[in-house]
Amino acid sequence: MDKLPQIPSPPGTAFREFRIRVVPFLVFAAVLVATIVLWRRYVGPGSLVGTVQATRSAVVSTVPARVSVLKVHLLDPVGRGQPVAEVVPADTGSADPLSKPIVLVSPIEGFVSFIGHVAGESVLAGDPIVIVSASKPERIIAYQRQPLRLSLRPGMAVEVRARSFGRVAGQGQVLGVGAQMETIPAELLPTRPGAGSAPVEYGQPVVVSLPAGLRVLPGEIVDLRPLPGGP
Repeated sequence: MDKLPQIPSPPGTAFREFRIRVVPFLVFAAVLVATIVLWRRYVGPGSLVGTVQATRSAVVSTVPARVSVLKVHLLDPVGRGQPVAEVVPADTGSADPLSKPIVLVSPIEGFVSFIGHVAGESVLAGDPIVIVSASKPERIIAYQRQPLRLSLRPGMAVEVRARSFGRVAGQGQVLGVGAQMETIPAELLPTRPGAGSAPVEYGQPVVVSLPAGLRVLPGEIVDLRPLPGGP
């Protein structure tokens, strides 16, 4: 018996079959890819978590003394070499020239981030009277949690992504990798609902340069991810 000829399907029927059988899979695949990309770029944490660091310098007296004048207030901007306090050595009966008031100056440019003593208080040698923090951050201190899955080395390119609105990112470089495990600051550990104090956790410290043009503040938490290539 001869084979019957195939009845051609109208174009509308073929398109309907394509729309029913294929389009849902294409839409699902597109949504899945978009979700993964958006999660990695805007939501999900990086391989490393760190904090933006800035130089901090303490203004101290080299001898036991009494603070006679405090010239600054908390968060005041100060310049390099600007007087911030005056102290009078405790041994005022000495003929030593140190018995005269000593003017203490800021060693760096920045702002007053801490005041340890006010006028009238006595201080020991080396006791911080004022701490000045640099206004511009210089580097990032990150930690790799255990188990150590990444083989980090100086010179490796790293993507640094801020957690602020927009999740802006830039490219930094690994400056140094710790040779021993250190305690990870509690603010860098993931929070656990219902848990009390965060357990002590150790990780490998990593120093990363701050990407040029990335606007972040000292103390801000950032996510980091090693980039392919590099040394």
